[in-house]
Amino acid sequence: MIQNPYRTSWSASLPADEPTVKCVLERSRRFLGTVLDPNEDEMGVPQLVRYTEGQEYNLHHDWMRIPHAAFDGSPRTFNRVASFFVILQDECVGGETWFPFVKPVSPQLNGNDEGRLWREHEDGGLAFKPLAGNGIFWVNLFPNGTGDTRTVHAGLPVTGGLKTAMNIWPRQYRPNP
Repeated sequence: MIQNPYRTSWSASLPADEPTVKCVLERSRRFLGTVLDPNEDEMGVPQLVRYTEGQEYNLHHDWMRIPHAAFDGSPRTFNRVASFFVILQDECVGGETWFPFVKPVSPQLNGNDEGRLWREHEDGGLAFKPLAGNGIFWVNLFPNGTGDTRTVHAGLPVTGGLKTAMNIWPRQYRPNP
């Protein structure tokens, strides 16, 4: 378990050498198309997250302000170029993923949110309902490698039940200046 002042949810890494995990990572890589350099970049280790009643993850972004050093000892650094957030279990009340700086691209349909997978949040931005089998994808970095602050998001409190999800953060490497 990772303890963090911004979150009360639990998380654990998945074994990257497990066949099902390999399959998920390969599908994610194919989804990215040419975003990753096949000779330089890599998919990160997937992470499971679990939220029980009262747990949340406060506003944060997935990119790193200071890119991390490569684990292979080379003079490269990496950052999380994008994020996949997939809901695996949605037996909960609450627990939306909220992006306060994201605006809808189309107006509300007759002002009716029933059946919609997202809603306009009362404090601005969009909130996505947790629904097993659904996922959210976003790009964290601008082409120059700097973080996009519009990707700030939060896991709103689960007010009842259990929410389980998986994060995947593809790693984009750059030469260390």
